[in-house]
Amino acid sequence: MGTVKSVVALQVLSLLFVPAISTTDVTPTEDNIDPGAGTSIADLLEKELHNYLSQYDGLSIPSLPTLDIGNEDLYSIALSLNNLTLTGVSNVNVTEFKHQGNHRHPGNQTLRIILPKISLTVGSYISEGHLLNLPFNGEGPMSITIYNLQILITFDWDTFSLLSYLFSCAADNSTNIDLAIRRMEVHFENLNEGTDQGQLVNIVLSSFGPDIMDYLDMLMDTSLYDPLDNALIGLINSKLVCPKNEEIIPLETVVSNVAEDVRELFSVFLKPKVNEV
Repeated sequence: MGTVKSVVALQVLSLLFVPAISTTDVTPTEDNIDPGAGTSIADLLEKELHNYLSQYDGLSIPSLPTLDIGNEDLYSIALSLNNLTLTGVSNVNVTEFKHQGNHRHPGNQTLRIILPKISLTVGSYISEGHLLNLPFNGEGPMSITIYNLQILITFDWDTFSLLSYLFSCAADNSTNIDLAIRRMEVHFENLNEGTDQGQLVNIVLSSFGPDIMDYLDMLMDTSLYDPLDNALIGLINSKLVCPKNEEIIPLETVVSNVAEDVRELFSVFLKPKVNEV
């Protein structure tokens, strides 16, 4: 999950600021508000983002390595996934692109993006294990669907030009990224076949969605903040005529250790949710 968020945030910021720079001469501020200009920038960003992410819509992955998840007696699951397909990532709505500030105060920038529906379908999964006293055994198709994923990105300007974004500099240690979703649906077909336990597991896993978003927000504010902030500010300033342009931190540094993040997510959320059932 941390990987998805980091990659999306970096891609959004790296590709969106160039079109805004090249087509807009006046930036809306508290002293000079132009609703038409703001709308046109948002529309342009939305179009550019849609075009870029279209290459990932329908992305197919033949298989992933078997995921072994365990936490003493709480749960132990081996899960293999084959024939994965990702859809919905290019259906992007940029609902806000706003600068707050004036000639005396550089202010900050807000970018709000909504993806109405993202689905990951798996042609065939194989699972063995248990969640507490519930078996987790099955084989067949599965899917994960996220509805109304909202990505809110804000950052401060160190210097800001009223004439163009081009002659501005984003401020270090100023980024903030928030994720929110309306709901998440997880569906394993043929899980614990012949019983109603599979449906129970699907309900429990689906309820993790908002909690997972909160957990990822916490990571972004703590252990992942410095590398993400450095990477995002570096990407923004690399597209601008900013005198403090710095080398961009490699993505590998920002999104490393994915397996450990997955295990930690399970340890944080699984026990309370299962105990409530």
